[in-house]
Amino acid sequence: MKQEDFELAAKDAAKAMLKKKAPTRPDTQFVKGAMWAWQLLMEAKTAIYYETKLRAEVMARLGEEGMRENEGWIESLIEETAEKMARLDSFKHEVEDTGYLIDKMDKNMNTYKESNPLLVHMKELDRTIGMQREHLGLSFKVNPIRMKESPKQGEKENDPLYQFVRGKR
Repeated sequence: MKQEDFELAAKDAAKAMLKKKAPTRPDTQFVKGAMWAWQLLMEAKTAIYYETKLRAEVMARLGEEGMRENEGWIESLIEETAEKMARLDSFKHEVEDTGYLIDKMDKNMNTYKESNPLLVHMKELDRTIGMQREHLGLSFKVNPIRMKESPKQGEKENDPLYQFVRGKR
């Protein structure tokens, strides 16, 4: 979360607090302020936060020159991964609020417990994020040397049409 975003959030929170009666006791004021700060910190993990974090991780892995060479394809992958990570966070907060088991009713109006359907989406997002982090080179499965090599090297030597035109066959 950038400083400007934090200032805007603080102004919004101050406006919301003006509508309510402010607590008068110091301990209550402290608790309310701490709860507000905690809520801001929990909501701070947006796509922008994750993009910044992922760029720093990729920069540490590839270095500045490696990042510049691969900037086109890596930027879109970073943005997609960051959006998925932010969505996973929102799903986690929703599941924490509603619970892992939810009450449902059958056709006879009998209640029963069922697993929260968001858990399936969370599992799929987690799997996708893992694969995308691997594609970014942020996994132990990826060899750093292969991440820095250009995929276009040796392309012409293996192309049969190129070899035919050049008269090598």
